Amino acid sequence: GVGVGSLVDRNTGSASTLGGVSYVAYVVPGLLVTTAMTLGAMESMWPVMGNLKWQRGYHGIAVTPLDARDIVLGHATWIAFRCALAGAAVALALALFPDTRSWGLIPAVLVAALVGVAFATPIMAMSVNSEYDGAFAGIQRFYIIPLFLFGGAFYPLSQLPTLVQWLAKLPPLWHGVVVAR
Repeated sequence: GVGVGSLVDRNTGSASTLGGVSYVAYVVPGLLVTTAMTLGAMESMWPVMGNLKWQRGYHGIAVTPLDARDIVLGHATWIAFRCALAGAAVALALALFPDTRSWGLIPAVLVAALVGVAFATPIMAMSVNSEYDGAFAGIQRFYIIPLFLFGGAFYPLSQLPTLVQWLAKLPPLWHGVVVAR
């Protein structure tokens, strides 16, 4: 009954805190969007650096008539597809259960893919300009994981201090979760 446990349906007042929905229905869009956020971030760190510095796959592509813009657009499209595919897999698993089955899962997958790309593109830009992969662990540890925990996916931001609420609303995660809900 403390923290997130106070939001579980058996507790009094949980539905009013969650906007009149069950906790399961409240968490489902957060699961979809945080999955895409994590995947988008991961696909824009080591794979980008690897294709530039280690495997040099981008160098082989650049020999063709494609230019850097085409390579970035192609990789971002791949990330969007991967995020949509992962979101669809989560939505399919959630559709198996009556409490989480909804037609709203379909547009939520599209929102999740957009959020994944929104996280991926700036990280891709950073990855292209990085000499070493040491910063990637810091991005995961100090940006992606705190957003996963405090980005409004699992409980309302209104339960957090005002400063944390403002900080959580800056990145695209909270906005994507709200739109998916």
